[in-house]
This record gives sequence, structure tokens and C-alpha cells, in this order.
Amino acid sequence: MAEDGVYAELASYLSMIYLKWLSNIDDLIKILKLSFTPEEAEALLSIPAVTVPVKQLSPLSEIAKNSRLEKDKLERILDSMASRGLVYSGTVNNEKGYALPRAGYGFTQVFFWDGARDDFRKEFTKIHWKYHFPKRGDVKPQNFRYLPLEISIENIQPDQAVYPFDQIVEIVKKAEKIAVAHCVCRVRYELATGEHCGHPEEVCLKFNELAEHIIRGGLGREVSKEEALEIVKLTEEAGLVHFTDNSRDGIVHNCNCCGCACWNLGAIKRRLVPRDEIIATYFIRETDYDLCSACGSCADVCPVDAVTIDEFAEVDEEWCVGCGVCVKVCPTSAITMKRKTDDIPPATFEELHRERERAFLERLEKERSERERLEREAAE
Repeated sequence: MAEDGVYAELASYLSMIYLKWLSNIDDLIKILKLSFTPEEAEALLSIPAVTVPVKQLSPLSEIAKNSRLEKDKLERILDSMASRGLVYSGTVNNEKGYALPRAGYGFTQVFFWDGARDDFRKEFTKIHWKYHFPKRGDVKPQNFRYLPLEISIENIQPDQAVYPFDQIVEIVKKAEKIAVAHCVCRVRYELATGEHCGHPEEVCLKFNELAEHIIRGGLGREVSKEEALEIVKLTEEAGLVHFTDNSRDGIVHNCNCCGCACWNLGAIKRRLVPRDEIIATYFIRETDYDLCSACGSCADVCPVDAVTIDEFAEVDEEWCVGCGVCVKVCPTSAITMKRKTDDIPPATFEELHRERERAFLERLEKERSERERLEREAAE
């Protein structure tokens, strides 16, 4: 197959299954050419799409059936890519298994987790930056959710429940393996703008299967639970927002986000897409007007500019993400956190992604039906 052909074929495949956010197929082809050799692209084309990222692998024997490459050569290419973190790998059915890198869990983050800022990353960012802050809402349940800062947990209203899955400290304590990587968003932000946003960078925590992937690929370093908890403390002192998988169990992913550089808070702060269409938010801030002095401290630190100061501090509940950053700066203890909803996240990581797949298919069907309706009306 001609070189351009394999990249175009891979771009079409990925855009249909995993990269719906990248709307321009020509830009995706440019990114793939930068990222993979033609043989690597050919090998990626052979890997079946799966529902659950990171944890669900396809056996080599199944992948080889789909490939135009000889099995031994295919295995060598996939092993080389796995050693660099470009595909997930492991064991399934007592043989080697692999999976495609997924948006949010490796593609395109894999090229930035190590914090490098070389010519490749600069060129990559030039192409990718226009897609950094999303402008279209996600399906529900969303991939990710915000957690209130640990320092704000004690300010949850007393009649409201706080579960272990609501607390980053409990998630860290439960993890069997932990890795830390650089914040992809802050690296890209500096490459795109020439300025660093000033927030701590090596603060992206990954757990269990994703931690294994990052460590194996040399994209981050393994840390103890004690060091991970120190990183959590550092991020809270810096006013960053805890962000994790939108499930109660099986969590593999934690970022600590800012409104300057990060794709999620940045999009909300810029009002590019409604909060509830981009992220799951289970808490929200409430102000005790009898205690509020209208000092403006909470407005100054709000990562999404959801607080205004008049006679009192007023929060815009359409945009507040319930992070609790404002709690730690309030001098009069006027702020409490309350549950925004009685909903709770899906039970497991696997359940989350199976629900998301069903929702994506439903949305695609609705969009197809709407296109057909408009075409019929145009033809009449």
C-alpha cells in the first residue's frame, strides 16, 4: 500500500471509532505521519476496536488475522511500539495482547507525558492545538469527573454523603501501582503559546494498568503511595482541580487541572461548551451570606470564573465545577460544598465505557436519522 494510503486508512479507522473530537481528517493524517512509520500505521490498522480502554486487549493471533503483515513482523513492530508506550500491551488468553491507544488514555497524550519539548512535539502541537479546547459536548455518562479538594471535604454540608470514590486520597490509597507523568496540557500550552502557565507540571497520576503502561514505556516514573499523596497536597496548595475517571471503581487516571491550560477547565472557563456536556460534576459551592464579607478571594482563585462579587459572593451554578478551591481561601468560612445531584458514577471502569459506547451509538443513529430527514425535505 502506498505510504499516504495507509495513513489515510488509519485516519479513517481511528476517526470513526476513537477520535471523533478531531474533525479534520487531513489534520489527523498529518498527526499520524508525524507519530508513526508506515509499517507502524499498518500494524495499528490490524488491532480491533474494543470498548474498554487500557484494560481490554486483543490477542496477537486475532490481530494477525486482520493484518497484511507476516505475524512475526507484526509482533516485532507491536512489541517495539509497546516498549515506547504507543500501544497498550499485556497478556490475554495466555498469549500476548495489544490494544490501540485511546483518546484521554494515551492518544495523543503519550507524546507529552514525559515532558519533552523537542521539534517533534512542537510540530505536533502546531497541528493539534486547534482541537485542544473542545467545542462540542460529550455523551453521558462523561468519561471524567471532578472531585472536591480534600481540604474542602470537611466543608461538605453535614446532611450530604461523601463516599470513598469522591476523595482522591482514598483513590490513591486503593491503587496497587502508581505512576506520575507531566501534565500534557501544560506542556502543549507552553509549546503553543511560548509561555508556561506557572502551575506544577509533573502532577499527572496514573493507577494500576495505566501506570504499568506509562512505566513500561518510559513515559513517567513509579511513585509510592506516600509520594503520590504529597503530589496531591502540592496540587491543592497550587489551586489545581482533581479530575478522574467517572467511575466508582477501577480508576486508572487522575489529572490536576487549571483553567489556563487544561482542555476541560480551559474550555469551561472560556465558555466554549456547557459544563454538563464536557464533565461530570457531582458537587457545587454554596455561600452563607451571613458570613460572607465580599472580600473577593474566592472569585480570584475560581478556575472557571464562576464567582462574581457584589454585595456578596455569588456563584453561577451553571458553571461552578464543585472543586472546592474557593473553600481554602475564604477567611470567614462562608463557603460550604453541597451535592449538585444525587447521581453517583457508574460502578466500574468497564461499566462506564460500555455505557458510553451505547450512548455514542445512539447519538450516531440520531445524527444519521436527522441527516436523512433533511435530505428528504431538500428533495421534496
